[in-house]
Amino acid sequence: MSPAVLSAIGVVASLVVAGALVVLLRPLLGARLPWASLVASVAGGGILVGAGAGLGIVALPFALGLAALGLPVAIAVEAGAVVAGRSRLVVPLLWGIVALPVSALVPIALTAGCWTSACGFEDFGGALPLFTSSAALLLSAVLGAPAASLAAPSRARTLGTVAVMWAGYALWLAHLEAAIDPYVPRLLLSALVVPACAALAWLVVSVLGEHGTRVDLALAGGAVAGMIAAAPGAASVAFPWSALVGALAGAAAGAVHAAPPVRRAGPAVQWALSGWVAAAVGFLAPPFSADSVGILYSAQFGLLGVPALALVAVSAGSALVGLLLRRGGAAAQSPNG
Repeated sequence: MSPAVLSAIGVVASLVVAGALVVLLRPLLGARLPWASLVASVAGGGILVGAGAGLGIVALPFALGLAALGLPVAIAVEAGAVVAGRSRLVVPLLWGIVALPVSALVPIALTAGCWTSACGFEDFGGALPLFTSSAALLLSAVLGAPAASLAAPSRARTLGTVAVMWAGYALWLAHLEAAIDPYVPRLLLSALVVPACAALAWLVVSVLGEHGTRVDLALAGGAVAGMIAAAPGAASVAFPWSALVGALAGAAAGAVHAAPPVRRAGPAVQWALSGWVAAAVGFLAPPFSADSVGILYSAQFGLLGVPALALVAVSAGSALVGLLLRRGGAAAQSPNG
């Protein structure tokens, strides 16, 4: 199958994820299409593809794949901005145009000349630019906003849309291999196992913690956390370690989501922080358990250094963009601003 056909499959899969997300968030986003997210993903994707592939930093299929999934991620960012009372235009645009391409290209460019595994990092599905940067930017942008209460979607809407998102995500993740080879079944297995284990772990945390969360919402939240966590090590973290990654991501994200201070901060903070936690667990999984070379196999703890630094740097940089946005908005609303 040609790279062009595989890239087209990735785009279609991303549109499926985006469509399901719009249906899930329709009561929040309103009747109009999320135009800001569309513009953010197209503009940011154009920068990513042009600079990344044009300068030889990343392969064209990978850049196109990240740009495609940028649309549903931007929709989630826009929804978070709406529920927190922030600009539904500026927040996703800043993520798409600034945070996405910078966090996708700069870490790879800085480690491109590395000749040893100890000075690089594994991020097969682009969790660092897609999920870590968006969560950090949104979290910084909405902190301090009045906590809003939202009506939960119906069980049918919740489970149906998340199931469609899951299927689209699995296809998108597999298409990043840019070939039909023996790794594709492994990628699909990871895309199924990690979210499933994360969903069960989130549900267990919810039940044991007596949080009162509906079963379908706990399963949906865990599945999304698992999709996020599966991306970095989909090609390098094999079963059963992938199942453990899903369980850790779901349990950690579920616990953070239900923590009283986070709940009091409002749903946007809950979404952003739990998403960041899931991304962090997934991103740090390859240094620990990647086939043959992870810390569990090699005892080389230095493998954790560069991934941890990349995670902190992208989080801090994206949060800075969100902070500048928040301060700019406060200045604009000030009588003296």
